[in-house]
Amino acid sequence: KNFRVRIGLADTEQLPVGAFARGEIDLGRYPRTLVVPKESLLSLAGENYVFAIDNGTVRRQPVKLGASDARHTQVLSGLKEGDRIVVGGVDTLSDGTRVQIVTGNNKQS
Repeated sequence: KNFRVRIGLADTEQLPVGAFARGEIDLGRYPRTLVVPKESLLSLAGENYVFAIDNGTVRRQPVKLGASDARHTQVLSGLKEGDRIVVGGVDTLSDGTRVQIVTGNNKQS
């Protein structure tokens, strides 16, 4: 995301009026955190959820979300490492939909 910010510089700094600069703000690191692709997330009536896959059937799984960047969002609760979720085409699914897991060039049932 882009934001306009104002910063104060020490009196010793000389910059021309209207100067432009780029910078980055490190908002912290989240080691050993669970993240999901943003395209896997859905929201209904203020509740965030994903579609988890269990034995070839999807089920709506509520999740509590944390920090996010342009592509991923942290999951604070509702999923655990190793859970399988649907990433593409989530807007066409409902609870109980049968799915076939496709990973790269290999298909699994």
